[in-house]
Amino acid sequence: MSVRAGKVRLPRPARGARLFVPAAALVLLIASVSSARAAPVVSGEFDVSGLGTDNALTTGPDGNVWVTLDGGAADVAQITPAGVVTEHELGADPMDVTNPIGITVGPDGNLWVTQTGGVAKFSPADPSAAEAFMLDTGGGDARGITAGPDGNLWTASDNQVVRVDPVDPEDETLFDVLGDGRDIAADGDGNLWVADAGGAQIVGVTTDGDPAPGSPYAVGGMPQGVAGGPGTQIAYANPGTDPQTVGRITPGGAPLVTPTPLADPFGVALGADGAYWIAQFATDDLGRLTPDGQYSTLDGFSAGSGPRKVAAGPGNTLWVTLDGADEIGRVSGVEGPSPPPSNVQPPPNQFTIVKVKRNKRKGIAKVVVDIPGPGELELAKNMKVKPASKQPGSAGREKLKLKPRGKAKRKLSKRRLKRRLRRDGKPKLKARVKAKVTYTPVGGTSRTKQRKLKLVRKGRRQT
Repeated sequence: MSVRAGKVRLPRPARGARLFVPAAALVLLIASVSSARAAPVVSGEFDVSGLGTDNALTTGPDGNVWVTLDGGAADVAQITPAGVVTEHELGADPMDVTNPIGITVGPDGNLWVTQTGGVAKFSPADPSAAEAFMLDTGGGDARGITAGPDGNLWTASDNQVVRVDPVDPEDETLFDVLGDGRDIAADGDGNLWVADAGGAQIVGVTTDGDPAPGSPYAVGGMPQGVAGGPGTQIAYANPGTDPQTVGRITPGGAPLVTPTPLADPFGVALGADGAYWIAQFATDDLGRLTPDGQYSTLDGFSAGSGPRKVAAGPGNTLWVTLDGADEIGRVSGVEGPSPPPSNVQPPPNQFTIVKVKRNKRKGIAKVVVDIPGPGELELAKNMKVKPASKQPGSAGREKLKLKPRGKAKRKLSKRRLKRRLRRDGKPKLKARVKAKVTYTPVGGTSRTKQRKLKLVRKGRRQT
């Protein structure tokens, strides 16, 4: 096992250069940054010991990115979100796993890789304990692998689609439906799709091995990458057509093709922003294809780096094999679109303090309010008023009992009333208070209103 810190390349200003930003422009810049989402940007390139054309990568169950390696002492590299690279040999014997290609997270929580003639699985916590399994594919060519909707693993090898039971991997099922399979991905309808380079087609199978709706789709060239998208849509990359193309297929419809001349599009992945991202080897960039067909590019990788495969990573990132430079690239800021504004109107919170009904014999009152719907009514506690609350279940008129406390209670006390009674014969006590009423409708926001009022307590001498 080897550990190395990845090198991060970020643009630097020329020596001696100064940057002058007018104040007005700076204000606009700050406003735009605060109100808009950051655009995706290449945020790092990290060394690994060796990459080939077919090496793949995935996000592991440990939250790190894992990539298969080519021709070195290590079989896989583990890359933290911060870009720290740790390389591992799989298995106790160096011959257990050799030149792994495809990689995915299995339904059992392990990482699975393909190699010539078989597959292997390992826990991210202990790659050295990897187990290898031979498949009856006649020494077939190792390619992509994915977890299927049926709880099995699926891979493409030469002219076969292979279903692998994670409990008993060597009891695999073979389906002879391909010319020469490359990448494989699941759609949202329970089907598996393969980029069939040898057959110049995109082939779909059900989990029973039967043709998926509309399959196969003739696309020409030599398709290499494929990815599942929203709903039942899939996307593919086809560097073998002239001009080179990327495309989208919705089962039952014809392939929708977008030209990408001289870009060499290869691997495809669905990003956190809901768009397909395509590694484009010849132009050292990524293509971005939305499900409705809008195409753009993202540059920022080093010249000659050669993006080949791409996968979505943690924290709205993309990770890219750069097999021209033996590096892994990171793209940050791949965020989804802002949610549309809700058309649901919040419940009304307007209410009315209709009147205050005083009980002059007891020196208390009732605050009468009209409310528009169910919710909660509260009379706030203060230095002169006790708290009160209720939860009406419907619109209508409600009453909150207002009782004095503190100084107001002393002014209206029965003892004080008796003293005044002996002196005046017909006393009248008064206390000024403030009623603060809050109404909160169910599922809505609160509104508060206040009313100043005078509490009165009267007495009369008995004759």
